[in-house]
Amino acid sequence: SLDVTQNTSLTWLFCSNNQLSSLDVTQNTALTQLGCSNNQLTILNLKNGNNTNFSNFNARLNPNLYCILVDDANWASANWTVANNNIDAQASFNNSYPNFSTVADFAVCQGDSIMLYGTSSENLTYNWSNGAVDSTFFVPDSTRSYIVTASDSISCSSTDTVLVNVSIPVTVNDSTFACDSAVWNGNTYTTSGIYIDTLQTIAGCDSIVNLNTTIYLSYLLDTFITVCDSAIWNGVYYTSSGVYTDSLQTINGCDSIINLNISINSSYQLDTSITACDSAIWNGIYYTSSGIYTDSLQTINGCDSVINLNISINSSYHLDTSITACDSVNLPPPYQTLYNSGVYIDSLQTINGCDSILTLNLTINNSYNFDSTITVCDSLVWNSITYSSSGVYSDSLQTINGCDSILTLDLTISDNPESLLDTLLLPECDGISIVFENISDQNLNSFWSINDSDSLFGKSHEIKFEFGDTVEATLFVEDNQGCKDSTTMELHLDYFDNYFHFQNEDIPNVFTPNSDQENDIFTINIPGRLDECTVLSIFNRWGQRIFISYGETPIWRGKNYAGQELPTGPYFYHLSIKDKSYDGSIHLFR
Repeated sequence: SLDVTQNTSLTWLFCSNNQLSSLDVTQNTALTQLGCSNNQLTILNLKNGNNTNFSNFNARLNPNLYCILVDDANWASANWTVANNNIDAQASFNNSYPNFSTVADFAVCQGDSIMLYGTSSENLTYNWSNGAVDSTFFVPDSTRSYIVTASDSISCSSTDTVLVNVSIPVTVNDSTFACDSAVWNGNTYTTSGIYIDTLQTIAGCDSIVNLNTTIYLSYLLDTFITVCDSAIWNGVYYTSSGVYTDSLQTINGCDSIINLNISINSSYQLDTSITACDSAIWNGIYYTSSGIYTDSLQTINGCDSVINLNISINSSYHLDTSITACDSVNLPPPYQTLYNSGVYIDSLQTINGCDSILTLNLTINNSYNFDSTITVCDSLVWNSITYSSSGVYSDSLQTINGCDSILTLDLTISDNPESLLDTLLLPECDGISIVFENISDQNLNSFWSINDSDSLFGKSHEIKFEFGDTVEATLFVEDNQGCKDSTTMELHLDYFDNYFHFQNEDIPNVFTPNSDQENDIFTINIPGRLDECTVLSIFNRWGQRIFISYGETPIWRGKNYAGQELPTGPYFYHLSIKDKSYDGSIHLFR
């Protein structure tokens, strides 16, 4: 087949010389030309509402095409003919396919007869698949679908399908067993055998049920027992005569009733008690230990008579006791408190009146006391304990004999000295001088280690370093008790520019050298020790240098080289400090 339902604007369609079996152009309402000759068409639907506007139509050479659906069968039959080479001789036109109905899907039992048929207001012929004949009874052999084709006089046809579900008879085999009798489907059976019944399935078909029944018998037994005192029968304890009934199950699960007739004859028991020292004789038997001893006799009924002898044998004692004590031992009278080692003997009576000889082997060991006085720094570990504050501490140890030894420690913890240092950095033209100052307690002994140098003694030291150096200084202090402390300072020296922070704003711009002791001198305060690389030059308004100052703190008293006082007016200065220079103006007033 060829699907052109989405090509709704299609006007021409030529599909000749293919193997098409069906073609539907009902959705192609603009179609005016169609060529579909030399195919295998059996279905061709041209109902697109535009047949009368077709200018070309050719459906020849389709030998199995009998029915062509069109908008108007009369118009098509008049305009599309065999003579005009539009269709084959067996083809004809119709406005619709045949309309018919048939039976709905249904179920039957295997072996039942059924009839399949179609009905319509039109004069139609019905052909069924799988050998069925319309309106004729037949017996279906299995569940299957039957397809019916309804054709009119010009071989236009429609189809429908009917599903026939064939139910196969069910045979059920069942087995059961029962005791004495069994009830099955309302019938009572007392003997073993195979019994058959017929039922209906939900579809109304027969189901054969075979029941294999086995009938087992129950039993009744009587038993007689004569015993002494009690009996255990089937796990139950009996102490009196009587008839008792129990229900057990056979190997097949059926009840067996057992009747037990029990005769219980009594035994007798006598109890006797004896108390003696060390040993006793009873009924000709010599006993040396306490206990319950039993003898058995028989009654007239053959049951035991039991005699129980409860003998209490209290021993005389010879006790040897060894005691080791520290310093002394407290004992009950007559010994009370003993301070000396030795062997002590006494004879007493037990609570049961038997003699007891007591021998005491006594060893007295001495205890000891030790005192210690210690002075330390920080802390002390004494007998595995760390002490960090002064005080009197006690500990108890054991001698080799297990007696306490008291240790007393008088401990003095000296305060640790504190190492304190300070530094002063003095930038110079070619490096930095650092003053190291010991600000610790001056009663402490001290020494310095600066950049791994040998020990330096003294309160302070001034040492010059180059720009960019790393300096490590450690101050060690120690008091008269030998307690020590140290402080380390590490300095990373920068370069000249990072120490020299000087701006034109730091230079005055007016002074009055009139000898009134106020602002008489033009002074520039240079930080650090930079005098030796500092030069101050003074110029008049015509650019002539009239004064120069080297080295020390640059000053100008308002005079020229010759020492003559200069008149009121503006002047200019040029200040150079190492590789830096500053220019500005200064106004002199008289």
